[in-house]
Amino acid sequence: MMSRRTCSALILLLVCGVFAGLAAARRRFHVEMSNRRVEIGIEYSEADSLSRFSGIPLSSILQRFKSQGVRALILTEDTPANLETTGAVHHIREPLIGGRASTLVEVDGSSLLSRIGSALRDRGVKIQVFSSANSLPLPSPGSTRFIVPPDLNPHAPALEASLDYSHLRTLGIGLPPEGVLKAKRAGLKIAARISNFPNVTPETAQAVLENLHSQGADLVIFNGDEVLGYRGQEKQVADLFRSPSLPRYGDIEFGKQKGEGTIEAALRGDYVRVHSIQQAEMGQMSEAAMIERYSLAARERNIRFCYVRLLTAAGPDPLAVNALFLQKIAHNIEKGTALDGGGLAFGTARPFHNTGVTKWMFALLGLGTGAGIFWALSLFMPIPEKQGLPLLIFFTLGGLLLSLAGEEGRRLAALAAGIAFPTAACLFTLPLPDRGDPFLSPFASLTVACKKLLLASSITLIGIIHVVGLLATRPFMVKTVQFLGIKAQHGLPILIVALAVMSGGAAQSGENWNQWKLRIRSHLQRVINEPVRYGFLLLLIISLLLIALMLARTGNDSGIGVSVLELKIRALLDRILPTRPRTKEFLLGHPAFLLAFAFWMRGRRRLAVPLFVAGSIGQVSILNTFCHIHTPLIVSAWRGGLGLAIGAAIGAGVFLIMERILPAPTPLHSDSNTNPSQSIEISASAGG
Repeated sequence: MMSRRTCSALILLLVCGVFAGLAAARRRFHVEMSNRRVEIGIEYSEADSLSRFSGIPLSSILQRFKSQGVRALILTEDTPANLETTGAVHHIREPLIGGRASTLVEVDGSSLLSRIGSALRDRGVKIQVFSSANSLPLPSPGSTRFIVPPDLNPHAPALEASLDYSHLRTLGIGLPPEGVLKAKRAGLKIAARISNFPNVTPETAQAVLENLHSQGADLVIFNGDEVLGYRGQEKQVADLFRSPSLPRYGDIEFGKQKGEGTIEAALRGDYVRVHSIQQAEMGQMSEAAMIERYSLAARERNIRFCYVRLLTAAGPDPLAVNALFLQKIAHNIEKGTALDGGGLAFGTARPFHNTGVTKWMFALLGLGTGAGIFWALSLFMPIPEKQGLPLLIFFTLGGLLLSLAGEEGRRLAALAAGIAFPTAACLFTLPLPDRGDPFLSPFASLTVACKKLLLASSITLIGIIHVVGLLATRPFMVKTVQFLGIKAQHGLPILIVALAVMSGGAAQSGENWNQWKLRIRSHLQRVINEPVRYGFLLLLIISLLLIALMLARTGNDSGIGVSVLELKIRALLDRILPTRPRTKEFLLGHPAFLLAFAFWMRGRRRLAVPLFVAGSIGQVSILNTFCHIHTPLIVSAWRGGLGLAIGAAIGAGVFLIMERILPAPTPLHSDSNTNPSQSIEISASAGG
């Protein structure tokens, strides 16, 4: 049994951790509420194509889209290769010189020639300038010469690059001037898409970014499958993005570009999260699904730039169809209020500020986490009174060291809290040893079960506050870094609770170490040797399958998809509720928890036993909801609260229906007639 001094120290440490966690959560909440502007951008090339096919001036199209919430025009840098398709550039292969051919490239004007020369210099290509095409010497082997045809402008200068044209034709030469002009006239921001190039150095990367900034770009989204500077120069490029005189970095969610992780880590969250749907994906999605995806990205994942591709083959009036498409996206983003995570505004996307959580807050959270681990352990097994305080000190010092050991240490501490507190919540509320208490009425049983669910959730809330506080920094808010060990956080508490249920419950008051071991051994042997009825076995198998499915679907890349029916249910819940609660909470975990205690109080022990284990899923999942730090705190609070309320209502409804269907329970007369898994009893006044 825990001594009074140890118990007082435990409570004090938990209270300190809670206060520190609330202080850290408050700072995070303030940062989230101060950055609620979302920028919607469309591609210039798509808008221009729509203009040409519809015959409507591009300026009119942009103004109409702007009225529907669009705030940025996304411009992809030109390359000689794509200018070949418009006829602005064409090349002629010249005869071999010294075994290597050279290339003559004709461009359709001096301004384009100047752009090409400036862009190639920015990228580290050596350029020689000549007064005119007529003054060009014999070409060097493997070189590329750029000229304006003399019949267009005989006085235009000429350029010679030392590289072969095959290496130059895919290099960027800056944003299309016409697109830049159209964006500025429409009052739209410019987001630039550029590609990586060979032999990037900090100097050449800076020159390229400065050129983009001079053209008006305030956001850069990398094109292709590599970030600028891959490989080896990502950190130097990241340093450039910190400059207020250069564009911001736009990180594409689910983009998986090579080198993006290094840039993200170096920037420590100082970038804008971008969400996009690829054209290939759009072909397999309904319009409603696309609209929902953009709105959820902005409302629930801290996305601040929505990269929207226009609908193609949109019927006889594609402008009206796309305007309505954009209008629906904007409406879904701005609907609601700040109190439910909605009500987002439109404007220039910017990074989140640092939360400014201090080391002393992390230290107190580490102490509280260590205390939580000790508490969960003391509930599972008896700890001798003399060893209680030293063991508490040991765990709290361990939590303190982890919380002050940088980001990785705090991730480990958060994982420990994520395992310990849901475990403590379930063990603390497990039934006490059978004292021959009479069975309660259905209503009284349901009342006790609701109180137990509320008590367990309150204990889990202590863990939520610790996890939220430990991870309340900007890198977690923008998913640069994520919660560690998601499957362990789900699986270990369920395993511990299952073991406790099969071994006769949590540690009992006055029980010493030897008595506990003897009880564990005898109960497990009796459970293994106990004949099981088919109904109970079926219920147990179903519970195990549900737990296995939940663990398999846990994580960002679970590999197990969501059924069509579940997608429809999710969409319905998203429409009628401020935030959709998690399925495994309101359909499985919380109803099972409530049913377990209600059935136990009514004497339906065989039904209650597997439900005790399945019910632990709700406590584990509700804490895990808050481990997604990139989801705004207010959204997680709604999600957890709604899941708890709906789950309790479903559990109560199922219990009342079952009470009408099932025969009246038969009271137990003695322990000898009691199934070993029934050897724990609940009282309305005490917890494990």
